[in-house]
Amino acid sequence: MIALVIPLRRLPRRFDFFSYQIPSGLEDQLQPGQLVIIPFQSSSIFGVVFRLEPEPSSPTENLKEIKAIVYDTPLFSLTHLHFLDRMHSWYGASLATIAS
Repeated sequence: MIALVIPLRRLPRRFDFFSYQIPSGLEDQLQPGQLVIIPFQSSSIFGVVFRLEPEPSSPTENLKEIKAIVYDTPLFSLTHLHFLDRMHSWYGASLATIAS
């Protein structure tokens, strides 16, 4: 299973979310809208799970894993995530910039 995660950092428009492997211990707990810790470049940052995908569209050998779930309760509802997606398309900003 793969999670599409919005890093909570200002990024250029072309970077909306990144794919991360879900560790086997977190598969049953992870939900869209949850705050997670992800490896990003040479550090660890916060991110928001945008969507879960059962089957990856590309090979997963090089994907990094989500490190931890910060809160069990999602910070963003599905409605709020769809609103962020709409705002990013209206204003031409990345999802990461809109969510931060």
